Amino acid sequence: MVLIDLMQGDPMPKLPRPLFALLCALFLALSALPGAAQWDGWDTANGRLRPVTAGVWTVLPPQDARFGLSIQALAMNRGGRLTLSCGPGDARPELVLDQYDGSALPRPVDAREISALQVALEIDGRPFAAVLAYDISRRRWSGEAPWDAGFWDAFAWGRMMTLRNGAGDVVSRFQLRGSRQARRAVRRSCGL
Repeated sequence: MVLIDLMQGDPMPKLPRPLFALLCALFLALSALPGAAQWDGWDTANGRLRPVTAGVWTVLPPQDARFGLSIQALAMNRGGRLTLSCGPGDARPELVLDQYDGSALPRPVDAREISALQVALEIDGRPFAAVLAYDISRRRWSGEAPWDAGFWDAFAWGRMMTLRNGAGDVVSRFQLRGSRQARRAVRRSCGL
């Protein structure tokens, strides 16, 4: 209960001590959370819960035994998560888009409907072609990424990457913060 002495003209409400203590404890607990977690989301990497900021590329240990390295970022406006994975030797590099709830990519409900879908990863206006297929059981799009030197140079020095469907509609946008460090890790681990 908030008590205000209107007769005395005191503009500050007086809170009962238990309520004041509870509000202080709540404020301290909430202020301890990382700012990124409050806005962009949480991710589980290697079984650990961690805060994630959209548009920041993070180097992760492989999530699949075929690969030596994965890099990933959340799209702006909750437009999915893009993961690029590679490994030394014969492992074919992979591009995965998951956590996507938009309407620019069709989601087949039957395995017979699945077909390859042409997309473009556009970095600062420069397009790089890729082909994706929807995996019904894992609820994600995956395929091979454009792994040539031109893509990686643009990735390392670019500011924005836009994923577009075959019609040119925007699927998701990813800022390229941290992409230079991600590029160096890909060069070291995968030889690309």
